[in-house]
Amino acid sequence: MPKPGAELLDKVGTGVDKEIEALRPKLKAMGEKLDELKHTSAEAWGDLKPGLERAWAELQESFNKAAARFRKSR
Repeated sequence: MPKPGAELLDKVGTGVDKEIEALRPKLKAMGEKLDELKHTSAEAWGDLKPGLERAWAELQESFNKAAARFRKSR
């Protein structure tokens, strides 16, 4: 006999897994931008900075949206 709440925990776990998978490409893009940064000169920093900031902002936004959805489902 399943424990009370086990189904809810399974749904939350599945939701978390989906959110993590959705964040992976953004995290990868952020890592790629950081790797690029390691191999650039000071002049190139000006070119990379906007892309790095955009990737970071998208990652933060996605994380915050996921966290908000899980807070609502409690």
